[in-house]
Amino acid sequence: MTTIIINNKPIHIHATLVARVQDLLETGASIEKVCQKTGLSFKRASALIDTIQGQAQMGRVA
Repeated sequence: MTTIIINNKPIHIHATLVARVQDLLETGASIEKVCQKTGLSFKRASALIDTIQGQAQMGRVA
């Protein structure tokens, strides 16, 4: 599980969903496409993408 923070509330995201989003990002998918393919709301998709990119920059991919 990965935890993202939205409106100061922790939201838990399953690891398989994180992997799907990572795959989409690696292919250059936009946030709108991530929302369509995963069923996430724009807010949750945006927070998850920010978390993934932040961890990747630190050398820790979820």
